[in-house]
Amino acid sequence: MLQDDSLVVSAMVTPALFILASASLLATVLVRMARVVDSVRDLARHSGPHAGASADIVRRWLERHKHRAAYALRAIATLYAAVVAFVASCLCLALDRIGITLPGGWAAALAIVGAVLLMVGCGWMLAETRLAGLQLDEEIARATLGLEEMTDVVYPDRPRS
Repeated sequence: MLQDDSLVVSAMVTPALFILASASLLATVLVRMARVVDSVRDLARHSGPHAGASADIVRRWLERHKHRAAYALRAIATLYAAVVAFVASCLCLALDRIGITLPGGWAAALAIVGAVLLMVGCGWMLAETRLAGLQLDEEIARATLGLEEMTDVVYPDRPRS
């Protein structure tokens, strides 16, 4: 009996590890979503030129944040669905252990569904990260340009590199 119990517990560990992985990714994407929200609120609070940016640039940034938020929300929903699938997989194993027999393969099928959802959620996170990288590159380029313009005002006769 003890050996049977340990087999069930061992079988339940795998979905539990996937639940932990999904939860960790969810925490990450929720933080990224909060950053998008903060950036949008900051841009909205400073409507008009933002740090010397034209209306077109601010509009492009807001549009990019809109897409980032959409990707993040898709990742959140997909990762939550993965957690549900992994929990259901664990429940199938536990129900089987107490004698409530489900049609064969439910636990494995739910674990596979959860793993696929986990991969899809990571894909949405990758898309959001790509847009975040583009945003960061553009903001760094604008800040660098601003520094060069400030240096030109302070040192107008300096040689250009």
